Order: sequence, then C-alpha cells, then structure tokens
Amino acid sequence: MNTDMIDLSAARIVAAPDARGWPITTSLTQVSFDGSITRVDFDRKDGAARWPDVTPDGWDGPLQYTIWLFLQIGGEWVGSGFVQMWHGRDGSGSAADPDVPSRYHKNWFYDRRWSPMDAHGPIQAGEQIAFMVTAGNARNNQGPNGTQRSNVVLLAATDRGVFDFPVDAPKPKPGPGPAPEPVRPSAVTLETLHADLQTLIAMVKDLKKDA
Repeated sequence: MNTDMIDLSAARIVAAPDARGWPITTSLTQVSFDGSITRVDFDRKDGAARWPDVTPDGWDGPLQYTIWLFLQIGGEWVGSGFVQMWHGRDGSGSAADPDVPSRYHKNWFYDRRWSPMDAHGPIQAGEQIAFMVTAGNARNNQGPNGTQRSNVVLLAATDRGVFDFPVDAPKPKPGPGPAPEPVRPSAVTLETLHADLQTLIAMVKDLKKDA
C-alpha cells in the first residue's frame, strides 16, 4: 500500500470529517487532467473489492467516494473533501464546464465553508497540491462515510497532465540459504604475484650492483 506524500497528521481539515486517523485501504494510483476533467484512479474503485455505495440523506441515489484536495496555506497543509463521486462517474468537469486546478477556486473552495482555502485564490501552474480519496460522502461533513481512505499524493498543478503513482512493490523477505563459499585466490593470481616478486628481487639486485 502506498504511503502519504505529505504529513497528513499535521494537516488541517476543514468542512469534512477528520480522516487523518483513518486506515489506508486503497492506493491512489493516478490523478489526471485533460484541460476539462479531473480524474482519479485507485485500486478499490471497481471490481469485487470496491468501496461500497452509501446514500446520503435526501439523495435519490448512492455515492461511492469523495475526492479531497490539500493546499499549502500559511506554512501548513489545509484540505477538505470536495467532489462527491458515484460508481461509474468518469470524473469531475466537462468541456462545457471545465473542472481543473486553475478553476478549483471557483468550483471547489469558493466560500467561507472552506476557510482559509477560500482566500487562496487561483491555483498557479506548478504549485504543489495534494489529493486523496475517502470512502463515502465527506463533503460538508455530511456523511455517511466509510472511515477508509487512500494515501495522499503530491503533484505540481497543471490543467493538462497525467500523474502516475505506482503501488509499492512488496519487498521479499530474506530466507535461509546455503552459506557462501569462501573466496579463494586462483592459481593464476598466485603465479602472477610470484612472477612480480621475482622481478622485484632482480631489480633490487641490479640496484645493489650499481651502488
């Protein structure tokens, strides 16, 4: 399972459940922007082990997960759960209504609910921003949520780009094996040393004759 790329325990959470202590049960493997749509991918988004659906009060249909954003403000990371995603939803935004980092101040953290994020202004190209996803509905701390989260990933803001975060490969554990054989000098090495020694002795004898 991938680990957080920022210190989430020191982050400030606004208008969302305090997910800092929730277990990481999925790896956020990709965040992408095509100029119009923000997309995320993680290994419990689809399939038999996908996060379950929940239906918030007053909703006609279920949600599966929430996309979170973190910004650096005043020397600390501040974040919240913003985009409510149902299973099968491709991403957030469209060609007619783009939803990419340069527009998040209009579409995501646009009022005092997300203070101090609302005073941040437009995200600049190249600015460091972070994402995670959580199970259920985290927007406005409404719930219900599944108290599960992904790792937090860090990237340089852009409206067009694909960021891959490969899942950490398991490291093989060392096991018992045959004892290494002692290293022995080869016969060629000994012969070479012997020849060099004889040459050195001859040179010393010649020096004594010249003295």
